[in-house]
Amino acid sequence: MLTMRAMSEHQTFQIGRYLDWTDEWAKTPDGRYYNNRAPGPVLLPFPLFWSVDKILKWTEGGKVDVHGRRSWPGRELRSSLSFFLQVLPLCFLVWVASLWLLTHGASALAIHFFALAALWGNTSSIFMNNWSGHGFTACFVFAAFFALLQRHWVIFGFALGCGLLCDYVVAVLFPLFFVVFFWREGFSFISFKGSGQTFKVFGQILLGALVPAILWCWYHYVAFGGIFTVANKYQNPIYVDVKEQGNYLGIFRSFPTPSIVWKLLFGAERGVLFTQAWVLVGFPVGIYLWLCNRLSTDQVQILSIALFGFLLLLLLNSAYGGWFAGNTAGPRYLSSIFIPCAFSIAFLLDKFPNWLQWTTWLALGSALFFRAMVFAVNPMAPRAPLWQYHWVQIAEQEKLSNWGRFTLCLALYGLAAFWVYRRRKLSKS
Repeated sequence: MLTMRAMSEHQTFQIGRYLDWTDEWAKTPDGRYYNNRAPGPVLLPFPLFWSVDKILKWTEGGKVDVHGRRSWPGRELRSSLSFFLQVLPLCFLVWVASLWLLTHGASALAIHFFALAALWGNTSSIFMNNWSGHGFTACFVFAAFFALLQRHWVIFGFALGCGLLCDYVVAVLFPLFFVVFFWREGFSFISFKGSGQTFKVFGQILLGALVPAILWCWYHYVAFGGIFTVANKYQNPIYVDVKEQGNYLGIFRSFPTPSIVWKLLFGAERGVLFTQAWVLVGFPVGIYLWLCNRLSTDQVQILSIALFGFLLLLLLNSAYGGWFAGNTAGPRYLSSIFIPCAFSIAFLLDKFPNWLQWTTWLALGSALFFRAMVFAVNPMAPRAPLWQYHWVQIAEQEKLSNWGRFTLCLALYGLAAFWVYRRRKLSKS
């Protein structure tokens, strides 16, 4: 937000005038300060930010602090960006993907599972109503995933490029996406026999990726002096916490750490088991069905992207010094892959044995209950058992607003469950 304010007010990417407001900076050798994150959540939403910010500036009446700075970008700006660039796009993507599931034979129950898991039952949903960049990245990763499925190559290139522009770790998903791309198109696709079609498709992908590529090169060259020099190279030293030999940029270990993999999967502080347990139920069943040759080619390809994407991000996250992702109610650095996970498991759900379908739904129910607790308080959480922490925040803070939001969320779940039940009953009759 501060970089966008600097762009709007001073036509620069530098945030040196705001250092007393944030420690998330990268300092270049010539003493300039920039944001320490990928630039996508700054560059892509800037037109909307600028428009809303100019209106707000007019209402402020020229009020500034002793340093001549306007106040911190407030709720109006964050809510505008979140609603128009995260919430609405996600709802549209879920709607379109649900239609695809319907036309490919998925039951209404499986489609409802996908919608609930994507919109409420995963860590990325926590970031859809705030502007941290993770919700934005999750939208682009799912858009790329679905465009690959639909063979919309321009959209695929654009969404994948924007995903990388928003979060550097999306780079680890690139090989996976393109392996599945060649798998879907046939590995003979790259032969000279079909060179015309090959060049056409790759041309469409590159055309889609052109805008994010230009933005990437412009920002990194202006800020850090090279198009392949990322912000992490000049990270604030308080975030450089990996001291072992062979580390990368002082923030990544050379290899994944098994104990952290365990914590990310099963730990009470950030574990998938406590935040979106349906992932740990759905994937083993999906692997079993795959090994038993009970899945169609489409199902195998979709499962491959979600499963191996999850594993790649899990291993990368376990090598990161700040693996716990600060004060976050869940495994934040895995959040970009959870919506494709929801889609893939929903697409397989009808092939699960009945008792495993119910188990998967119960696991989703636990995720939705946890989401209600987060909704009642806020998405920030220390390194503590998450369920216990959020329940204490609700029960012991003695704020009626906390109980009100928690009750409202559960009531909405109840209405949704009753609607699904009525739909199933009517369809059977």
